[in-house]
Amino acid sequence: MNISVQGMSAAFQQIQTSAHNIANANTEDFKPQISTNYTLDENQGVKTITESKKPEKLDLTNEIVNLQENQVLYKANAKAFKIQSDVKGTLFDRYY
Repeated sequence: MNISVQGMSAAFQQIQTSAHNIANANTEDFKPQISTNYTLDENQGVKTITESKKPEKLDLTNEIVNLQENQVLYKANAKAFKIQSDVKGTLFDRYY
């Protein structure tokens, strides 16, 4: 279940980064941010690091696609978490 929670957290951070970039695209001297996901050791999940990019033209199309993609990833991890929770609950109820 922990990996699903980490997946939700990573997707949420990516959503926040894209939303931040879209909201500030027309701000003077704005430096877009980029979030990068790193896979941790086996069965340890994922870590996300967000940092500012060098000043460059922001690709709004890419940001919107990233936003939508991570919304799907968040929902998929939430569904996996629910299924895992339901299975654990069923097993717990059955044996305890």
